[in-house]
Amino acid sequence: MVGPTARQLGVRVHPTDPHDVKPDTRGNVGPDRFFEGEREGMSVSPSFETLPLHRVPPQFRWLRPDARGNSKDRIFALHANGPFVRTVIDNDLELAPDDEDTPDHGVVQPRRVMHADAFQAALGGTRRRWRIEEPRKGEDDER
Repeated sequence: MVGPTARQLGVRVHPTDPHDVKPDTRGNVGPDRFFEGEREGMSVSPSFETLPLHRVPPQFRWLRPDARGNSKDRIFALHANGPFVRTVIDNDLELAPDDEDTPDHGVVQPRRVMHADAFQAALGGTRRRWRIEEPRKGEDDER
């Protein structure tokens, strides 16, 4: 469930291509850093409906008919309440939406400068707050 791939809770670290974070020369990452116009961190969406179609696995086509994700993809949902706005998650992490006015994407990013390994560990430390969404049997027949 936790690790450095797009199918796990965590981030892909440069020089991996593609990557989610590009550490500085000391191996550090930090809040509100951008690479090629994108905010660095673990990519998140506020709802199932706003997930990019390439991240929605085919087993969810009954909900998103244009889903183009891989069947190995998983949808992680954070047990959280409240609006999709900049929010402290814990001492090390925060949610940073791309656009506060019409948020449909954001990242979980470090709250302070830390080593990329520490950031990865902090993300892993939240694993009990996430659940893996699974299509429920029979729901595709109800549509």
